[in-house]
Amino acid sequence: MHKLLTSITSGLTFLLLSLNISFSQDLICEDFLEGTFIGTTPEFPGVKWKIVRNDNYQVESILEIPNKYLEMGYPIDTIYAKIEKLDDCTFRFEYDQNKMKNPDFFESVNENGGIHLRIEGIEKNCFTYFSRCKYDNKEIIYRGELCKEL
Repeated sequence: MHKLLTSITSGLTFLLLSLNISFSQDLICEDFLEGTFIGTTPEFPGVKWKIVRNDNYQVESILEIPNKYLEMGYPIDTIYAKIEKLDDCTFRFEYDQNKMKNPDFFESVNENGGIHLRIEGIEKNCFTYFSRCKYDNKEIIYRGELCKEL
């Protein structure tokens, strides 16, 4: 009887571990093309964005922003962008000039090839990224994290 209980317990433990592993697997790059995300970047601590992606389109709005950035003139308008998948984990974003006021910055970024974003790592429902764009003949680089709301 003791061997039977040990065997059943071992079997249940294996089953539960297997289920836990199968339901907690990390996402893949393609999983980040659709859904709602919360974004942060160490370049602007305390700022959080809500990003909604559908296929090849993204809408980005500010969720949280410290007063010091508002006082510096940090843009808080909703941003609209088109997404182009370049490979499994690399994407190009262009600002949608038809949906937003397009100051010089947005227009210049689009004219210089848009924003290139590469997913560098995925852990559970979050990914870290490296992005770069050109504005006024200068390269702008950001690193950050997006977490998918599940």
